[in-house]
Parts: sequence; structure tokens; C-alpha cells
Amino acid sequence: MFKTATKAPLSGFFKNTVNRMKRPFSITLICGLSVINAGYMALQVLFGFASAVAPWYPFYLVALIIAELFCALGLWNMQKWAAYLYCAILGAMIAVGLSLGTMGLIPTLLSGYAIVTMLYFAKRMR
Repeated sequence: MFKTATKAPLSGFFKNTVNRMKRPFSITLICGLSVINAGYMALQVLFGFASAVAPWYPFYLVALIIAELFCALGLWNMQKWAAYLYCAILGAMIAVGLSLGTMGLIPTLLSGYAIVTMLYFAKRMR
């Protein structure tokens, strides 16, 4: 009388049928830290701390938030383009942050770790 659904409607959306690599823990960690960092940058913009650095800095942070979340989603799905784009974004973020004096030693080292990790696993991504 009634048909029952056997699968969720979007269950196969993120499934790759050709040699899908299992996501390493370090990539999962980078994705999680990216979401936390995007939230931190959003708080800087919302509460006006970013406008104290430079007048254009809030717009820069909003662009970084969008790009970082987009790359984190692609990286979560083990996409090669996301790893390369995220490395470029992190490189630009390091350059701008060090030139403005808004980035310390620990965030620079964490960004460097993320770049090296993503480039290491990029050859195994699709």
C-alpha cells in the first residue's frame, strides 16, 4: 500500500564510486580548524575589531571566510582543487597577516603545517 524509502534522498550525493580515498585524520583536523577559524574571523567582523586594523580589512576577512569554508567543504570531500586553492589562500593570508602584524608565530606555524599536509595528501585526492 505505502512505499517505504530504503535510502535517504541525498545518500549518494557525496559518494564517489571510483577509488575514493579514506579521509586522513589530519585532513579532518584541518577542516574542523577551518570552520572554527571562519567563526573567529566572523566575530572579528561582527564586533568591529577588524575595522581597527584597516578600513578594507573587514571586506578582506569576509572574502577569506567564504573562501575558507568553500575550500574546507572541498577538502572534506577529498578534492584536489580544494587542497591547491586552500594552500594559495593560506599563503596569501600569511603574507597579509605578517605584513600588517596581525598574525603571530603560532598561527603561522599552524598554517604552514596545513599547507605541507594538504600538499602531501593532494596526490592521493581526486
